[in-house]
Amino acid sequence: MGKNDIQLIHGLADLQNRDLRWLDEESSVIKTRPINNQDRFRFIKAIVNGYEVEEQKYVLPMEGTVEKFPGAYRGETAQEQLYAYNDGYRWRINYHLIPKPASKDKVETVTQSQIDNAPAWVKAINPVPIEEADDD
Repeated sequence: MGKNDIQLIHGLADLQNRDLRWLDEESSVIKTRPINNQDRFRFIKAIVNGYEVEEQKYVLPMEGTVEKFPGAYRGETAQEQLYAYNDGYRWRINYHLIPKPASKDKVETVTQSQIDNAPAWVKAINPVPIEEADDD
């Protein structure tokens, strides 16, 4: 940790009546709200531990692809649906149990930048955002 980092941490700890400002991408308007203690903690934690900016994750369920399998799961009817994903080389599809896609660990996820660079058939799929667990 360098001298500038330590000065920034002291500055964040001493902030009184300061505002947090960010650009709202949808409306292109600068939004403002008061900085709170949780913001200060996150900023200091990022300086001390480092950080990476992560993009929102999505799953791409393909409409009309639900398959039912009677007795496949503990005697109950199981349902699977096709999902599109990028394996790093090309776009693929794969079946996954429903409703498991609520977890990013169960289904291959994609980012908006991947979707933006995808072929038209992928862009036609409605992306479903994955809620990341807040580990703070």
